Amino acid sequence: MNLQAYANHRKAHGLIGQTRVSVLRAINSGRLEEPAVRREGRGWVINPALADEQWATRSGTTVNSPRPPAAVVSSPRRQASTAPHPPAPGGPSYAEARRAREVYRAERERLELMKEKAELVLAADVRQEASRLARQVRDLLLIIPNRLAAKLAGMTDQDQVRSELQGEIESALRGLADA
Repeated sequence: MNLQAYANHRKAHGLIGQTRVSVLRAINSGRLEEPAVRREGRGWVINPALADEQWATRSGTTVNSPRPPAAVVSSPRRQASTAPHPPAPGGPSYAEARRAREVYRAERERLELMKEKAELVLAADVRQEASRLARQVRDLLLIIPNRLAAKLAGMTDQDQVRSELQGEIESALRGLADA
């Protein structure tokens, strides 16, 4: 279990230390240590049962002692305006929504930068250019029979006909490459 998962575990059980930062502070202060936690790469692996026990014994609380209640606001009107809205059932938490928003902003900025560097173009522009090139290829290929009809009518040698056709097609393709 990683830091966030362990913080969620503590939150689900009503224990103090319900955030990733709280768990990390407990590790850094020595409240949680081997074998309950171990470093693995850049992250942490936490055994929740051992960690709960270490946290409780090193902070003077019992394993199942609930989190102290939050201060009650005297005015019901003020309480309604300042109390955070609970996430919808199955919906993202505030932290998840904020992270998603930041990821979206970063992606949007990356795409804008790519657009400025001309590494990214609009799909409509690509379709328009592809359509223009397709029309140009079609027009150049449709002209070939009109240009060669009289010349090929008098030829009887198959290799000579093939050579003329190939030369005309290559000429049309060179014209496209130069355009």
